[in-house]
Amino acid sequence: MINLFLIYTCYGILLSLTAFFQRVYTQGLKLHGSDVMIALLMVMIEIAIFRYFLSLIRVSVFI
Repeated sequence: MINLFLIYTCYGILLSLTAFFQRVYTQGLKLHGSDVMIALLMVMIEIAIFRYFLSLIRVSVFI
């Protein structure tokens, strides 16, 4: 189960970062190294914590 969680988390991080950098590329924005590190940190937090928190909220509201 832990392996499945890690695979799902890594895949989600990859998809989110791909979408973020695609948006940056299409709009022609310039990023600094610190911007990339902050984006990576925020994506990790969103995938590993926030998505599960939202799932918990949705289940509790459904019940």
